Amino acid sequence: MEVKSVSVKFLAGQSISEILTLNSQKIIGFRIPNDWDSANLTILNATPEYPDYADVITETASELEVLAVAGKYTKVSPDDFAGFDNIKLRSGISSSPVNQTSERIIEVRVREY
Repeated sequence: MEVKSVSVKFLAGQSISEILTLNSQKIIGFRIPNDWDSANLTILNATPEYPDYADVITETASELEVLAVAGKYTKVSPDDFAGFDNIKLRSGISSSPVNQTSERIIEVRVREY
């Protein structure tokens, strides 16, 4: 199973990324840029049946949160991203989003399963 890199962009002054289409792939990690404004990532998901993006909530009723440290790579469980069609990343959590001061690009590592 080949590992690929895809990029997702945050525009300057925004806390929500552009759309990332997964195409039957699962995320295995995130490479956070060196100039990242400090905030973890949370995930929003949309499907053909429900096209409005919604927060992804875990079984413990908290947002699916990914550690995001400037200049670091965060490994994640692919199972946490199973069944997602299109996602957006949020800088921060829904109650406290963090706008990125400049354009930021996160490298997302994916694998087809």
